[in-house]
Amino acid sequence: MKRIDDKIIEEIREKNDIVEVISNYLPLTKKGKNYVCLCPFHNDSNPSLTISQEKQIYKCFSCDAGGNVITFVQDYEKISFLEALNKLAQNIGLDLELDNNQNNSNSKYNQLSEYYQLNEEANTLFQYLLNEAGNDLTTTYLKNRKIDNDIQTKFQIGYSSSNNVLTNLLKSKNYDLNKAVEIGLLKIKDNEYYDNFQNRITYPIIDLNNKVTGFTCRTITNEEPKFLNSIESKIFNKSSLLYNVNNAKDSIRKSKTVYILEGPNDVIAFNKAKVDNVVCIMGTAFTTEHINVLRQLNVTDIILGFDGDEAGRKATYNAFNTLSKYKFNIRYLDFKDNDPDDYLNKYGYDEFNKVLSYSKSAIEFKIDYEFSLINTNNFTEKKQLVQKLVAELNKVLDNFDKEYYYNYLASISGISFELIESYSSQQRSDYTPNKKNITRKKVVLNDIENASLNILYFMMKDIKYFKVFNTEVQTFLNPYYRKLYNVIAAYYLNSNVFNLADLDKLKIENNIIAALMKISLNYQYDDEVADEVFMDSISTLKTEKYYLDLAQKEEELINISDPLEKAKKSSEILELTMKLNEAKHKKFNK
Repeated sequence: MKRIDDKIIEEIREKNDIVEVISNYLPLTKKGKNYVCLCPFHNDSNPSLTISQEKQIYKCFSCDAGGNVITFVQDYEKISFLEALNKLAQNIGLDLELDNNQNNSNSKYNQLSEYYQLNEEANTLFQYLLNEAGNDLTTTYLKNRKIDNDIQTKFQIGYSSSNNVLTNLLKSKNYDLNKAVEIGLLKIKDNEYYDNFQNRITYPIIDLNNKVTGFTCRTITNEEPKFLNSIESKIFNKSSLLYNVNNAKDSIRKSKTVYILEGPNDVIAFNKAKVDNVVCIMGTAFTTEHINVLRQLNVTDIILGFDGDEAGRKATYNAFNTLSKYKFNIRYLDFKDNDPDDYLNKYGYDEFNKVLSYSKSAIEFKIDYEFSLINTNNFTEKKQLVQKLVAELNKVLDNFDKEYYYNYLASISGISFELIESYSSQQRSDYTPNKKNITRKKVVLNDIENASLNILYFMMKDIKYFKVFNTEVQTFLNPYYRKLYNVIAAYYLNSNVFNLADLDKLKIENNIIAALMKISLNYQYDDEVADEVFMDSISTLKTEKYYLDLAQKEEELINISDPLEKAKKSSEILELTMKLNEAKHKKFNK
């Protein structure tokens, strides 16, 4: 395997600004000198990932993920170090001259290549069969759905017939048929292999890396279920997959907006209406894995376009509840009692585009949905729901928004705006916040801990502080801080500038690197006070050490009876006392 020179690795890291690279994956917010965002490495609802442009590192203060630009790409995309390095090298126009085997040496795609290859074979065959079939069932289906050749090609739509063509093809090419069973392409009955998908239109599920992970297949013979998905396997997990993400990813990244629908034909309907940034979920609720895919595409705005029937409205309600935990702007499209595909076919492009031009907010949807669940002819039910919704609307801080939603609630409920506003005012006047619920605990470090952390921060900032520490103190009393100090000392053996982003070169435990990153990002001082803070911290450590030494010597003095030894010990105590006083007042000498 070709070894990449350390100087080339350093060049790649230095020329790929970490803020610029991470912003291609996640939306960042400036906070002081640093940037913050939701952490993609755990289920994060408040921004806990901090990115330092100055230090070229990132650190999550919740899950302790951290590293430099290379480790971020490696961990975020779940690829090998070489693959991440190669990606970043391409950003700066550098060719690492890696062969395919080397570039994918640790890739999950390489490890599972035969499974993906089986799906590719099936996908190619299904597309061929659709073009060759020409039977009444497929022709009628395509005509009714208005699926032309261009759409077939773009979405790689195919057809799985009923005569075990796939099984025979895979046999002829000497594939391991048991692996085809593992991913749901084939089934076994009476010790015979046969095609799992039969008499169905096939829609391949292709991931962000353009790999066919599986299929969703629609019946054309009214056989149940209507849609049949690939089974859960090593390469197919419907809770992390989004249909059409391979076609839509560039448009989504550019617009930072995604339309999320329920079925592949709905996605195709949007594409007919010239909307490209659209995907659909695979018959499952939203999951953390879906959220991570959206973050990877830099999504800030989500527009839901689920079916307008009862099941679709319930799915929308649940999606709002899940997505509201994250920092997305969420809206929805109201297709009444239709799904998007039916709506387009029934009402045409003009009406379809009108729905697209007016997306509703989560609050409007909640009002609509909750009113659909009650008997609106029952005044008591209606009154109780309005009171409940007003209580929730009182949490909306913007007065303009409140007025808009009060008017919307009035139009849906038939209760006047004036009465709703009056009831709202009464509720607000009765409300007193529980201060106990908003009090935050502050963690206070003792003087020794704070001084130790300050010193470690300054030593990483400039070698001059490292040298002063070695002259004035030499060591930490706490063994954990000594361990952190030893890493810094080892680094300064070969360099005069400490670079946290370069620590991956050393064989250091991840928890130690994480601790140093945390200190570096948590402790920030202006240059004009840096020296004073550092020397105060040095004095604190020295003072504590002298106090401990004094206590020990005074205890020893009590047990000495010999006058000469006693005088000698008293002299040592006096000298320590003088050093203690000096430590309290010594200033840093530039």
